[in-house]
Amino acid sequence: MVKKFMFILFVFSLSLFFMVSIYCQIPLEVEKSFPLDFKTPTGLCFDGSFLWVSDLATTKIAKIDPENGKVKKVYNSPSFNVNALASDGKHLWILDSNEKNLFAFEPETNLVKTLQLDVDDPQGIVFDGKDIWISDGASKKIVKIDTEDGTTIESLTAPTAGTGGRGQLTGMTYHKGYLWVSDRMRDEIYQIDTENDFIINILKAPGPYISGLAFYKDFMVCLDYQKKCIDYVKLPQTGKAIRYNPRKETLTFGESYCNFGPGDIEELNIFIAVPKDLVFQDLLSNIKFEPDNYVIEKDEWGQDVAIFNFKNLKPLDKVSARFNVDCTLYNVSYFIDPREAGMLEDIPQNLDQYLKDDTKLNIQNDVIKNAVKEAVGNEKNVYYIARKIYRYIQDKMHYEMVGGWNTAPVVLSRGSGSCSEYSFVMISMLRAAKIPARYAGSVVVRGDDASRDDVFHRWVEVYIPPFGWVPVDPSGGDSPSPSEQAKCFGSLQNRFLITTIGGGGSKYLKWDYNSYSSYIAKGAVKVSTLKIGDWEPFSNFKNEPQIIKENKKTKVGE
Repeated sequence: MVKKFMFILFVFSLSLFFMVSIYCQIPLEVEKSFPLDFKTPTGLCFDGSFLWVSDLATTKIAKIDPENGKVKKVYNSPSFNVNALASDGKHLWILDSNEKNLFAFEPETNLVKTLQLDVDDPQGIVFDGKDIWISDGASKKIVKIDTEDGTTIESLTAPTAGTGGRGQLTGMTYHKGYLWVSDRMRDEIYQIDTENDFIINILKAPGPYISGLAFYKDFMVCLDYQKKCIDYVKLPQTGKAIRYNPRKETLTFGESYCNFGPGDIEELNIFIAVPKDLVFQDLLSNIKFEPDNYVIEKDEWGQDVAIFNFKNLKPLDKVSARFNVDCTLYNVSYFIDPREAGMLEDIPQNLDQYLKDDTKLNIQNDVIKNAVKEAVGNEKNVYYIARKIYRYIQDKMHYEMVGGWNTAPVVLSRGSGSCSEYSFVMISMLRAAKIPARYAGSVVVRGDDASRDDVFHRWVEVYIPPFGWVPVDPSGGDSPSPSEQAKCFGSLQNRFLITTIGGGGSKYLKWDYNSYSSYIAKGAVKVSTLKIGDWEPFSNFKNEPQIIKENKKTKVGE
């Protein structure tokens, strides 16, 4: 029985693993492709003039013209197991994973230098212009090695560390100051900031088995072991929102009340946030409210709110207020190069309202000020400030729904919180660091297309000049895995219909989102409430992963 349970748990975990992989990657499309006459292409690099590809089965290495994919010359490898290649402009560095050796090889002279590695499971290799990095599957690290004796100089956490699965980082390259690494099990390509040890962007691999990476001109070149080809793809333009994997749903959301008495409810007000078209979502129908005796007002954050007023509810009287809408939800990812992000002085002055203090934030509290100082240091780049605060919160907190929505200093000192409390802490720290921040609240598709949500979800939006508002989910990204952390900074899945965008307490919604209610009673009353979002899949539409061919190149935050 125990074995059966463990097997079911394994299958369930595996399904979640692949579901996350499918839904959290920036898609890439192949612009051109060249076939290879190799049975087992395992390594790829670019030496400044030519591409080099190795074949494990024949122990051959081919020099290839990057313009047309034609083989210029084929060489015998000095290693019996050619698992990966790198170039320093003079030597080809050949990784032999079985022998745990590196070979510095000069093809024309056949000169070879051998280096024994202090790495248990070497998988990929890259030269960064000065040093060599090797991915180690055993330690789940990416290590920089001393080319004199093979010992480790420093190490980074591998992108898939902490997921419970064994990653295979088979492709590696270095480009414009960043390390690029592919995981062939997850079919993901990671852009890694080696100085700060975190992932900047995650791309969907263009093929089923990326065994090598290189850059040539404006192209990322991907060697595919399964397709036996090299694919040329272009990176997305920085600062644009990329929409993909549309999911069409019908949502009915609202609040219901029942007065169990013995007194009367003299007046009940239900305030429901009104969703709108955003880069994350398209409304496919007019929003239908019930009942129809409502008014719509804007709060101080520009949020539309439908206001329903009920009077004289006697014992056992029941009332409801709700809306129904058809919508398309999108995966949205933001491809951002941090070096193109602005500094604090580049933040527009008209966003001052998103820098103000509020009851849940308490940004002048010493707990918040000291946390910002510890997390940020002397950093001035807005992206890096936000990213360091994000990582600090995840290092200091763990997810726990403990009851109320406490203030940011209390939550941070306690070290645990709900999604809302994580958001309070991050908004407080960002504003204390002089960065505009606000929150987004949503109704959530819980697994199946037909599902019910009574928990909901809130996250943060941070303003990063010149790009705009970028979604950041500090509780959703609280994971030991660098890749899972990165997926919640600048990406949003197609599971959320955003109803509410606010900067703090609202005169209608208070600190709540989606909806809020209040009543005045005459005498003692016991009131039962139900706040629910019911999802139904949109008729005649199959919700499955797909790339939108004509992506809306919408600026971040619009």
